[in-house]
Amino acid sequence: MHKVRGVEIQGKFVKVTGIGVYLEDKAIPSLAVKWKGKTAAELTDSVQPFEKLAEIAMIVPFAGIKHAEKVSEMCVAIWKAQGTYTDADSATIDKFLEVFKDQKFSPASSILYATSPARLLTVG
Repeated sequence: MHKVRGVEIQGKFVKVTGIGVYLEDKAIPSLAVKWKGKTAAELTDSVQPFEKLAEIAMIVPFAGIKHAEKVSEMCVAIWKAQGTYTDADSATIDKFLEVFKDQKFSPASSILYATSPARLLTVG
């Protein structure tokens, strides 16, 4: 899966990142059968515990803190919607923001996110 993300600057949409999500090979046959013909809402509710790798590739120069803020907002919204947001999550978000606060990403640079079935996140 690939997607382009952007921001609006002075009334114009500017592409900022390209996102690719990659799954373990063993996930494809299993998911193809389970997900065939389902709506987006049904797919959202059928997440499987496979290792996933997401690559965020920068299209234009971008501040790391802006990236981290967007990712954090998304994570907090999901956790709150699921009713699982805790003080520990808040502390984790603070650490995540701290890691990216002084980073500057040039075009063609990438951030890799790997998630494991054990719900561990590795950032590279």
